[in-house]
Amino acid sequence: MCSICLDEYEDGVSVLAVLPCRHAFHKKCLTPWVCDKQQMSCPYCRQALDRRWLALLLLLAPPDPGLDFERGRV
Repeated sequence: MCSICLDEYEDGVSVLAVLPCRHAFHKKCLTPWVCDKQQMSCPYCRQALDRRWLALLLLLAPPDPGLDFERGRV
């Protein structure tokens, strides 16, 4: 379960971001947390996150089908 949106993970549908602390979130939930709110920590345990690691996570992870920037839905 994603502790940001409280939805269950769906096999083959949800794109997950697993942080170094081993907490997992939907990529579509974690991206606004670190980009919009500029939180440099795990949303669950608050372990500090390295900016280089976050950049790789957000750039190299496959696109999340739940993100729809063209229609304004994130």
